[in-house]
Amino acid sequence: MTPDQLGRTVRFGGLLLLLAERAHTVGRLAVWLDSANRGTPFTGMISGPVGMGKTLLLHKLEEHAAANGFAVLGASCQRTEQDRPYAALHRLLDGAGLFRAPAEEARDATRRALQAIGQRAGGRSVLLGIDDLQYADPQSLRCLYHLAHQVTSVPLAVVWTWDQTGEGRAAPLLEELTSRPATHRLRLGPISVPDVAELMDDRSGPRDGGDSADSGDACDDGERGCAGGDSAADAYHALSGGNPLLVAALLRGGDGPGFRRAALACVRRAGQSAVRVARSVAVLREHATVHRLSRLSGSSIPAVRDAVRKLTAAGVLEWSDRPEEAEGPRFRHPAAADAVLQDAGQRNRTRLRHDAARLLHLEGSPTTAIADQLLAAGPLREDWVPSALQDAAARALTADQVSLSLRYLHLMRASCPDGPARHTATARIAAVNWLRSPGDPGPTRAAKSPVLRDEVAPDAGWAMAELLLWHLRFTDAEEVVRHLRAREREGHAPDPGAHSARSEALQLLAAVSYPGVAARFGPSAGLGSRWPEATALATHPPMLRARLALARVLSGQTDGHTVAQAEQVLQDGGFSHASLGNLTPALLSLVYADQLDSAVLWCDRFLNGPSSHDLPAWRSLIGSISALVSFRQGHLDRAREEAEKSLGCLAGESPDWNSGSALTLATLAEVHTAVGDRDRAAELFSRPVPAALFATRPGLHYLHARGRLHLASGRARAALNDFLACGERMAAWDMDTPSLVPWRTAAAEAWLELGERGQARKVLETNAALGDARLPRAQGLGLRGLAAASDVQERLPVLEKALHALQQSGDRYQAAETLADLSETYQALGDKAKARTAARRARRIAESCRADRLCSTLVSTAVPPLAASEPNGALGGAESGSGTGSGTGTGAADDKFARLSESERRVAVLAAQGYTNREISEKLHVTLSTVEQHLTRVYRKMRIRKRDELPTEFRIDVPQGC
Repeated sequence: MTPDQLGRTVRFGGLLLLLAERAHTVGRLAVWLDSANRGTPFTGMISGPVGMGKTLLLHKLEEHAAANGFAVLGASCQRTEQDRPYAALHRLLDGAGLFRAPAEEARDATRRALQAIGQRAGGRSVLLGIDDLQYADPQSLRCLYHLAHQVTSVPLAVVWTWDQTGEGRAAPLLEELTSRPATHRLRLGPISVPDVAELMDDRSGPRDGGDSADSGDACDDGERGCAGGDSAADAYHALSGGNPLLVAALLRGGDGPGFRRAALACVRRAGQSAVRVARSVAVLREHATVHRLSRLSGSSIPAVRDAVRKLTAAGVLEWSDRPEEAEGPRFRHPAAADAVLQDAGQRNRTRLRHDAARLLHLEGSPTTAIADQLLAAGPLREDWVPSALQDAAARALTADQVSLSLRYLHLMRASCPDGPARHTATARIAAVNWLRSPGDPGPTRAAKSPVLRDEVAPDAGWAMAELLLWHLRFTDAEEVVRHLRAREREGHAPDPGAHSARSEALQLLAAVSYPGVAARFGPSAGLGSRWPEATALATHPPMLRARLALARVLSGQTDGHTVAQAEQVLQDGGFSHASLGNLTPALLSLVYADQLDSAVLWCDRFLNGPSSHDLPAWRSLIGSISALVSFRQGHLDRAREEAEKSLGCLAGESPDWNSGSALTLATLAEVHTAVGDRDRAAELFSRPVPAALFATRPGLHYLHARGRLHLASGRARAALNDFLACGERMAAWDMDTPSLVPWRTAAAEAWLELGERGQARKVLETNAALGDARLPRAQGLGLRGLAAASDVQERLPVLEKALHALQQSGDRYQAAETLADLSETYQALGDKAKARTAARRARRIAESCRADRLCSTLVSTAVPPLAASEPNGALGGAESGSGTGSGTGTGAADDKFARLSESERRVAVLAAQGYTNREISEKLHVTLSTVEQHLTRVYRKMRIRKRDELPTEFRIDVPQGC
């Protein structure tokens, strides 16, 4: 066999290794053997970390020597025989009893060894091949040293392998042996990325036997970077550190048992100290540092550094010893870390992880790192553990890791002996379960008993009371609150100030959300007289400030300070899951204050912002409010989509109602009614309703939505009953603001359907919002109702004012309804041109709102196709001269209109009539860009924001033929 053939037949794990570097190395050894065969003594050493191919090279060298006439004597030194004198020589010469007592002189032992070698040589050259010389006993090592220094009659070559990562105790003698000038040294290191790529290309070559678990390709194409190419080779090289043993194991069986055995062998070969350090690295993972590894493994810092260097050289770990690089040692492949830990045994793993948790706790490491150790090890009953797990659970929630948070809390409960800490964990588990499944009342009900037995901390008890209210369990909530307040009076509250604040917050929550039972939780005075002025809100916690703002809005005390306070809570609340209880009342304050543009921005931020949460409770509660805002802005499609998503989480499969599901269902039902899908709306109301629902603020929305469906279905009397029931409750609860539920407007519609115009006007005249510009949507709805109850000749100015208010509020759907009323009014007054104009605008807006029912009512009044010739009056009022003469605000619109140029006026008139930009460009024979530019200047000069705010009539003539 030639040297080249020798180098090209080296195998690792059954894969043909065609590596130029290895071939060159073996070729050099073969040349040296040839020179030894010619009578020149030769000593050689093959060194390198474990797994680099030292043993294979030695075996191939022995095969080459035997093929060239050498007598080959080989042996492998054993770690367990380091204390047995001459054990290595006995293995090498197969001569038990050949050497006498350990005290025998080295020269005598060397003479005996030479005699034995000569007898076995039979006149041939001799190769002594010794594997793992670092484990040789000192006596054998000294004898080999003398053999290497003597000139013998027999041509002799001595070649050994030396694993520098091992723990051999003969290092000084080895240094002497390797320091001889005549000793040839070969150090094997990791293979390169191109070498790995070459191995990958050859992975379909012949395989040796081996375990069935290791057979087959490492992975199918496309898996773990095995698609081929340099990227896959880079990945394999990174996972193995270029260790040929690990590379071969990965290629043969991926990260399966074969790779794990190979990695574990590399660690074991590095010695017991390295095994202890490797286990510590596997436990600490990304938190591993040299100092922590020293404390956890019980090794000195120099010993840890030495072990880490050995394992890094073997390709098991990656680590930089440079001070400027703060990264600690890491396993290159997680499967290697798992193999090392599995090898430790269950008891040792548990002890190590508990020790790691203690160490991380003492060093002030993140609680999530501590909790992860405890999760892997199991409960640890020490005083510091519950607080660490509780903090880790809160951090996991912030990161939307609800399941992980629950695992931490369950472990917290298991780590506590029976007592308050254990039951506090139970209460917190119920609270987190609510965040994950807000429609499931089971965990909340289960947490009630520990509260009543004083087994839960007071703050957790107040949280449970609020959740019981959410699930409409008023009697249970009252029982919990009475118990907590009794404990405070008896002096058992650990923090009286905090206890009083939570009591006040719950009382306020009952007043704004569950007013029908609020008297059971505190004084029964009305909202307006019970709570302090908005100017004092800044001194309260965010939860109290948000609820106070909502209380003032509901009691009709909306002002700039209250709105600003609500927005301040939203600004300061952030995206913590704990802030959900602050955000929802603050958002509702904006909604009920008719600040819809602001509310929609905040809802979008909390639902779609960079720090928004995927917690079901978060998305469903804020999504429910967002659906209400979308409906009140006329975005019916969006409102339906948001309400359906929220209702799925809030109701779920539970038959129980809750506060959130009632509001969301009411919004969704109103959307279905508005678009004309009465069957789907009726299906929502087919679900049995508990009486407790009608003691809540969301119950008002439910009654109003059901009344709207009755009214749309021709059941005016049933509708009137629902609307009047709303009014009775709102008056009794001191929250009779039309921005909450416009029950007066709705009742007036029902009275009109019943032919009771006088009753309709009577109920509308008590609407305080008619002259309140602070609530533009409520004002617009009230004015529209008042117009419907008025004579035809009196309707136009009221409807114009209603339209303006609704446009200011942003409610496009109600603006379209008002335009439809204007169209009917113009039609009744004989002004068909203006009737068509208003109808066209109403239809355009209704189509954009997807209000199919409204669109269908406007078809009969729509304008004929544009191809038809229209008289001048169809373009803006020339046919009717100076108009009706009764429009409110028309003169102001005319003043602004007078500022426009002639071209801008033509475009404005057509846009006001409902024509699209493209239709205007075709009618005026100008480009689309010209129309857009004209409209931009029109909006600026008339100080309006959008097309819908253009006046419905203009007091000028438009030249014929425009």
